[in-house]
Amino acid sequence: MQRPDEQRRAEIMRVAAALFAARPYHEVRLDDVAAAARISKGAIYTYFGSKDELYLSLLKESSSRVLTEIRALCAAGVASPEDTLRRVLRAFVRFFVEHPQLARLMRTGQLPPPDAELEALRAEGIELVAGVIRRGIEAGRMQDRHPRWTVELLVGAVAETTAFAEEPPDPAELADHIADVALHGLVRRG
Repeated sequence: MQRPDEQRRAEIMRVAAALFAARPYHEVRLDDVAAAARISKGAIYTYFGSKDELYLSLLKESSSRVLTEIRALCAAGVASPEDTLRRVLRAFVRFFVEHPQLARLMRTGQLPPPDAELEALRAEGIELVAGVIRRGIEAGRMQDRHPRWTVELLVGAVAETTAFAEEPPDPAELADHIADVALHGLVRRG
């Protein structure tokens, strides 16, 4: 069970995520977040030193959750590279469908100044999935000159498709479609 301080921080982040997803970063003020959360602006500063810090906290938290699942999927090693790639894409799609405001937030690219921790999370996720593709290459099952680029393209496809969808896509169907498109370009033919 969360302590009251943790609950308030989580509520501020939930409200801020919805506001940042609905409007460009520069249009959201901490006054807006405070009003939507029904707290004083000063209360926000108890948890976050600035709007940039709040925004980065949202990005880090969402990235960390996805990365935890991806680590587990990639570490399992029991599935073929193709199946692992498909499962990773399902994790990405499921997360973004369940958290559309965060998908939009991440998709807009309206980032505050660069942040080493956020970049490290992103880089680790990209490298984990690129490692899956490299395993497929080593096994003679895939071909790809730039596994990291491929992963970035796949993540971009997921974010783009889920961020602004009129209707939330079925996570498994969208993930399988993106995986099929990717694998037809990766899987070695006869």
